[in-house]
Order: sequence, then structure tokens, then C-alpha cells
Amino acid sequence: MLQTIFQVGIVFGLPIIVLYIIIKFSTKSFKTLKIEIINTTMLLYTVILVYLLWLDPGYVMANQSYNFIPFKTIALYVNQLLEGFLPLRIIAINLLGNIVVTVPIGLWLGYKRIAVKHAILFSATVPVIMEMGQLFFHEIGYVTRTVDIDDWILNFVGIFLGYFILKWLKKP
Repeated sequence: MLQTIFQVGIVFGLPIIVLYIIIKFSTKSFKTLKIEIINTTMLLYTVILVYLLWLDPGYVMANQSYNFIPFKTIALYVNQLLEGFLPLRIIAINLLGNIVVTVPIGLWLGYKRIAVKHAILFSATVPVIMEMGQLFFHEIGYVTRTVDIDDWILNFVGIFLGYFILKWLKKP
């Protein structure tokens, strides 16, 4: 997985970052080095996330499962943990992974000083876009990803958590 992330960063991220820097210099809109490093890091994160969510080719199953019942998958994982069917490691990767992977978005929103109401809207919208993209790429036969409202909930929590972590750290 780390090798894939590194490869995506080099193959896709590096050209996009170089283009970003060229545009910033040619339009004379280059901000401070700190701001540009943060923006460039967020751009690289976004490229890697998009690749892993939508573009990483994989086996396409004929029948894709969908979950539109809130907390159904989360409850399933909790029950499987309690009954000893799945190890905690697998459950943590699936549940906490959906939170952790979106925390950087929230940190970036907090850094950009986005108002709370806009952060809430952003936190709700980005996971919908992520899930709709997964559905789209499955429907065109490119890759199979599970479309699950619980992923939306966990991604929302991750973005919002990142936002408030940065707000808390920036308190005077």
C-alpha cells in the first residue's frame, strides 16, 4: 500500500504539483512558502485519495452491494468483533480508516479558517462525492468499491474531527 501511494505521488502528484507551481509563478499569485507548502501537500493528498478511491483498478464484481441503512455496517463490524468472527485489526482498518483518511481535509478547512457552517456543509458534501464516484466507476465496469452510507458517516466524522482538532490547536 505504501509503495502504491509513493508511486501515485510520483507518477500523478509530481506533474500536478509542478504545474501548480508554474501557474502560481506565472500568475504572480505565489503566497508565502508556508502557505504554498500546505497547499501543495493538500494537492498531493487529494491526488492520492482520488487515485485510491476511484482510479486504482481492481476486480469488478457483477453484483455490487449497497448499504443505505445508517449504522448497519458499523453494527455488523461490532457484532462480528463481539462474536469473534473478525479480528480487531480488520475492523479498525475498515472503520477507523474511513475516519483517519479524511482528517486531512478537515485540518485544511481549519487552516483556511472556513466558517463552521461551511465546514459542516463541506464535511457532508465531500463524502457524498466520494461515494458517488465509487458508484460511477463501478457502473462503468472499472472498479468495485462498496457504496455505503456508513462510509459517508465515518468520512464526515473524519473531516469534522480534523476541522475541530485544528481549531482546538489554534486556540490562543
